[in-house]
Amino acid sequence: MLNKRFFTYLLFCLAFPFTTGAVEPEIAKNIDKGMRAIFPEFEATSITESKIKGLYEVMQGAEIFYVTGDGHYILEGNLFDLKNKQNLTEAQRSIARTSMLKDLATDEYIEFTPDQTKHTIYVFTDTDCAYCRRFHSQISEVNKLGIAVRYLAFPRAGEDSSTFTDMESVWCSKNRNQALTGAKLGRKPVLMKCSNPVSRQFHLGQQIGVRGTPALFTENGKYIGGYLTPEELVQAITDAY
Repeated sequence: MLNKRFFTYLLFCLAFPFTTGAVEPEIAKNIDKGMRAIFPEFEATSITESKIKGLYEVMQGAEIFYVTGDGHYILEGNLFDLKNKQNLTEAQRSIARTSMLKDLATDEYIEFTPDQTKHTIYVFTDTDCAYCRRFHSQISEVNKLGIAVRYLAFPRAGEDSSTFTDMESVWCSKNRNQALTGAKLGRKPVLMKCSNPVSRQFHLGQQIGVRGTPALFTENGKYIGGYLTPEELVQAITDAY
């Protein structure tokens, strides 16, 4: 069954340049019309032919679905190449995520960096999330393993929540690393206002497909899970490459 929340957050996605590849204009029009009939604000990133005849791959950000050429039917899920043992859908998602993460400016995220970086991960986090706090309590161990952590804000309760305000204050702090650590220890950050990327990062997380926090991604766009111990994290990164 298609997840209502799945489509709700799609309505918040940022618009991307639209491409149709080799798809006939009439087919693209049918698909767009079918989607908009149910989801009026739907904006496709691209519509291309899938590996299955008659089904078309429709992307919005890093989310992918498969729609018939008449725009009447839609499938949600992963398309696997059984012969080559490859998840074709996830491969496409990873490409899209990589592009979006690479577009982030260095002053957008809060980074905890080791002396010598072997790997870098992006972590969508929430200051009130128990597993986010547990992950951060081991940040020194993670860094000692040569893993740099780039935190991005994802206040799960939304933009009208107190957590959202707290995370804005963290990102507005003079020492953001210290402020984030304090917030994860349960200390209420000093209320501060400034131009900040919290809302943008929240929508980016929705666009990439974040369902909960923490959400960990490698530099090559692979989703490697939620909370992981430092040892599990090393293995997950290794498996992702």
